[in-house]
Amino acid sequence: MIKSRQQVLAATALVLFSSLGLCEDITRQQAAELMQECRAQRQQNIAPLKQQAIDDCVNKQLLVEETCERFNRNFGERSPTGNMRAMFWDLPVCEQAVAADNYFKKYPGRQVYSP
Repeated sequence: MIKSRQQVLAATALVLFSSLGLCEDITRQQAAELMQECRAQRQQNIAPLKQQAIDDCVNKQLLVEETCERFNRNFGERSPTGNMRAMFWDLPVCEQAVAADNYFKKYPGRQVYSP
């Protein structure tokens, strides 16, 4: 049976959270792994939307694909001008990763984060 991308992502997050334990301590290494998983999940969610934006650019604005790809190279990320916010940071794994990352930045001497 083929699962949807969201089901696969949810299962991956569940396994990752289970291995870390949602209420258990998170080490710096685990925080880095959480952030890596967050980035991977974000890219999986952003990719089809980015491709759609490129396709729309080519088909509706009648620009060449290379130009549309260049224009959309940072699609889903915060733009320098602030006209696009970063997407999918609200995924559960990302919220956990950001919380741990912020904690370790605030307390550089600590080795464990307790959510």
